[in-house]
Amino acid sequence: MIAQGNEYSEAIFMLAQESGRLEEYSAALTLVCEQFRGEPLYMQFLSSPNIPRSERQSAVEKAFGEAVPQDVLSLLALLIEHGKIAELYDIAEGFEALKSSAQNTSVATVTSAVELTDTQLEALKSKLQKVSGKNVIIESRIDKSIIGGIVVELDGKLIDG
Repeated sequence: MIAQGNEYSEAIFMLAQESGRLEEYSAALTLVCEQFRGEPLYMQFLSSPNIPRSERQSAVEKAFGEAVPQDVLSLLALLIEHGKIAELYDIAEGFEALKSSAQNTSVATVTSAVELTDTQLEALKSKLQKVSGKNVIIESRIDKSIIGGIVVELDGKLIDG
């Protein structure tokens, strides 16, 4: 299930669940990951042993202090302190997997050559829900290189037929 960052994913998930703020923590982790992906130099800065840890932690506090829950800030500080900030993406992914499992939800990525209609997406969603026994959220993508049909990936597994 979750490789690196398992204990961190579980810890932040438990805090989110206990406080009844799963969606807020999820959004906060997504926000931080998106910001880091959008500015790769920021991750290098936070990982650099040549920059004092307090300066790196202060930068995170200034950047996200008003935007994310204190527990998420504490997680970021802890990752910086232990030199594991690069594992943040895996931790966020693990958090989402735990959240989906707790909410009995699966994510299906549907890739097609052309945009599918709402009717087609609803029919596919219904079928996937029957197959998986879970509530399914569909993320639709277009890839013009697909010759025909669709490619469906449900919770990281390719669905055929």
